[in-house]
Amino acid sequence: MTTQELSKLYCDATIRMHDIVDDLYESIHTPQGSPSLDQDQINIKLNNSIRAFRSECDFVRSVLTEYLEQ
Repeated sequence: MTTQELSKLYCDATIRMHDIVDDLYESIHTPQGSPSLDQDQINIKLNNSIRAFRSECDFVRSVLTEYLEQ
């Protein structure tokens, strides 16, 4: 893997992270744009987003390890 390829993988992961945050923001608002007040649903959505975000962080760690071990 080249440094350019590593950089592209970082880019892909951080774009997905951005998408996760965008989706979270939208999901905790009603279709009319008001903030959701359902605490249980907010907690579920936050936990799902945190898991997805951590997965992307793990991906970055993994590709860096792969790069350094080659």
